[in-house]
Amino acid sequence: MDPQFIRNFSIIAHIDHGKSTLADRLLELTGALSEREMMEQVLDSMDLERERGITIKAHAVRLNYRAQDGNLYQLNLIDTPGHVDFTYEVSRSLQSCEGALLVVDASQGVEAQTLANTYLALHHDLEIIPVINKIDLPAAEPGRIREQIEHLVGLSAQDALLVSAKNGTGVGDVLEAIVTRIPPPRGNPAAPLRALIFDSWFDPYRGVIALVRVVDGTLRLGQRIRLWSNGKVFEVEGLGYQSPKPVPCEELAAGEVGFLYANIKTVSDAQVGDTITDDAQPAAEPLPGFQQAKPMVFAGLYPVESHAHGALRDALEKLRLNDSAFTFEPESSAALGFGFRCGFLGLLHLEIVQERLEREFQIELVTTAPGVRYRVTTTSGEILEVDNPARFPDHHRYQPEEVAAVVKLASQEGIPVVPRGAGTGLSGGAVPLEGSLVIDLTAMNRIVKIDPAEMLAVVEPGVITAHLHKKVENMGLFYPPDPSSANVSTIGGNIAECAGGPRGLKYGVTRDYVLGLEVVLAGGEVIQCGGETIKNVSGYDLRGLFVGSEGTLGIITRANLRLLPKPQARQTIRADFKTIEGAAGTITAIIGAGVIPAALELMDDVTIRCVENFLHCGLPLDVEAMLLIEVDGPAGALPAQVEAIVEICRSSGASRVRVAAGEAESAELWRARKAVSPAVVQVKPTKISEDATVPRSKVPAMIRRLKEIAAKYRLEMAIFGHAGDGNLHPNILADKNDPEEMERVEAAVEEIFSAALALGGTLSGEHGIGLLKAPFLEKEAGRAGMAVMRKVKDALDPTGILNPGKIFGGCARAE
Repeated sequence: MDPQFIRNFSIIAHIDHGKSTLADRLLELTGALSEREMMEQVLDSMDLERERGITIKAHAVRLNYRAQDGNLYQLNLIDTPGHVDFTYEVSRSLQSCEGALLVVDASQGVEAQTLANTYLALHHDLEIIPVINKIDLPAAEPGRIREQIEHLVGLSAQDALLVSAKNGTGVGDVLEAIVTRIPPPRGNPAAPLRALIFDSWFDPYRGVIALVRVVDGTLRLGQRIRLWSNGKVFEVEGLGYQSPKPVPCEELAAGEVGFLYANIKTVSDAQVGDTITDDAQPAAEPLPGFQQAKPMVFAGLYPVESHAHGALRDALEKLRLNDSAFTFEPESSAALGFGFRCGFLGLLHLEIVQERLEREFQIELVTTAPGVRYRVTTTSGEILEVDNPARFPDHHRYQPEEVAAVVKLASQEGIPVVPRGAGTGLSGGAVPLEGSLVIDLTAMNRIVKIDPAEMLAVVEPGVITAHLHKKVENMGLFYPPDPSSANVSTIGGNIAECAGGPRGLKYGVTRDYVLGLEVVLAGGEVIQCGGETIKNVSGYDLRGLFVGSEGTLGIITRANLRLLPKPQARQTIRADFKTIEGAAGTITAIIGAGVIPAALELMDDVTIRCVENFLHCGLPLDVEAMLLIEVDGPAGALPAQVEAIVEICRSSGASRVRVAAGEAESAELWRARKAVSPAVVQVKPTKISEDATVPRSKVPAMIRRLKEIAAKYRLEMAIFGHAGDGNLHPNILADKNDPEEMERVEAAVEEIFSAALALGGTLSGEHGIGLLKAPFLEKEAGRAGMAVMRKVKDALDPTGILNPGKIFGGCARAE
């Protein structure tokens, strides 16, 4: 259409001033919908919009209007959100227009939000048409409202239109004013394409659908377009406009408004305010004003039922498909359990997301008090942006002397002391007994130094394991211990439990990377064990004594950790097996062939089913077991290792072998493995996680015993773990509220321990003894071994205040 007959406009109004009702009348008078199709708030498609009388998502509808001058005009109504939370979205919608209707309630007058959005419109040089609505109300005062518009807004209101959108009075005058007072669109049809995205949403069949205003050039079907903000290129698969039903078309010319879809996968790729241009003949510059969506309000969302954590994450991911303006990341709370820290545009945005989660996904939520992002300048001059109280830097760096003073006082008073990090242990090692004093070490979280030349890191115990991984890998170094809880667990906790993780097969466990420790003893003394050298045989190995001691001998306040060069390359392989025996046999075959993978993980059919129901990531459901194998090292050596492993898997009966094509595919495979713990608790509310470890050659026999024990006690058991080093994690899925089932669980656990010991294994490979396994330790260590351990405990902690009840449980003290 000739741009001279196009009018692009928006409606500015406060909540409940009649914007949606006026839009309904415009649709009705222009014949966009028949009387049978009409309903209230046509453009407000969400229940929340209708209930609250607000617009949350922008809409654009094309109206054809035969004006009094006899010409047929194309009117593009761009309906915008009105709340302050969506100011940026409103500004982009206004940028798509040449004019706006300023709707003011004849009884309520000009409101603050109306004023703010009017100034946005004036900033974009829009022609403003004042409309005084609801003149049919008994309290209507059109004269006073005219004066308000002139004095508060600064617009002439002498020609303001008087309407009642509810009964249609004066709406015809509004249409004529749009045609006569709003200018036609500016833009050059012959110039390179520039189109503004002013809204987008996700469609499960077509991908992202973007609402656009073509400013220059022409948008055509089949055209290759480029998104300015990220440089990504797509081919236009569909074009159209809403009238208000979708109407397909071949092209959108300069000045027109419509929608497109081009196989764009995520809404974050088609961001509001971005510029679309032609890939072959791009414009010289983008349209002005683009900004990345920036959350302003932050709050924690937690499920009322702890087992709904996975469902909440799935719901957040699905909701973000249509709303890229909010962010979320995992967080945990001692009181609320596992949840997500979410960022929102404002308080209304927070309420909308919360209500949609509860209504559309049936998840009961607990929402923490909202807060804002703070810019903090530390005493060292570092500037930090903090959106979570847990990340607020402490004004005081705790010193070992302070920990020592507390422990010394506790020793004098006979008060039990429990050192605690993130509390992610699975054996109860950090659980305090009644009357204990808990020392939270998470605030001691400095990475004191990283020395690339010495390949050494000196850290405090509260450092998050994954943070250290990221820090050293950015420097070309590598810290191998990688427990599944690395994103939340602390280095101090890892050392106290001697955690391992998938890389234990090739690289060993935490003990192998501790060069030195600073430890506070039970009497308040501070000692140094080991140092910064790899070799150290000066006296007894006190360092090795404290690693894995679960805080029963001393409290770690600093650690010197050995680092390695970062492997040049990594490759991940997934092998599926029809029988779990075939998978178990493959493990010994790979090691026997002289190939030492960095990781060799096993997941049985129960585990696979749990993870697939949790993530929906395409895991095979027609197999009994799956191996996840990672090799690393020099890039040139990997192909031969991968080829050897693939051949061994196939010859051992693998039904499918898949080699990850790149880092993204590898990450997706490992995401499935790391999701096992939260996935299995979706089946039953109680998860008893063990880590019985046996020699590698005995893994097939141990798996057979585990299956027999599960069948004997009629229990569902998920078997997974670091099978390459013999460390299996049988997880019994039960309900602690069922006493009879829990009796069977206790009997099964004891048989699991007995089976591991009978095969030459151990009670715990990486979870520690803590409270849960203390009653069984004598079965492995023997009475004499327990007596020796007790003598060590008595020598270092004569009053028995450090983490009482752990490791020894009810065992008698040595005489």
